[in-house]
Amino acid sequence: MPSLVIRKAWFGWPAANVMKVPASGVGPPQVSEAQFLANLSVLGLKPGTRTTQAAGAVTAGNVVSSTPAAGANANQGSSVAYVVAV
Repeated sequence: MPSLVIRKAWFGWPAANVMKVPASGVGPPQVSEAQFLANLSVLGLKPGTRTTQAAGAVTAGNVVSSTPAAGANANQGSSVAYVVAV
């Protein structure tokens, strides 16, 4: 009986925490950089490289895209690079 309990406990451990990268991007609702960073923090993800691009149809100061892309899986504690419209 104890070996059954041990096997269940061993094989029952959850996989590493995998989180979805928060939304960003061109379409409404646009996400401000501050909100994007807050969303990363809540999910246990860290901001990675921050780059900028000229603002086209996107409001300046909003996150345009991220790597990995919004909705993709990322391990908790990993970095997410993002592009901010200026």
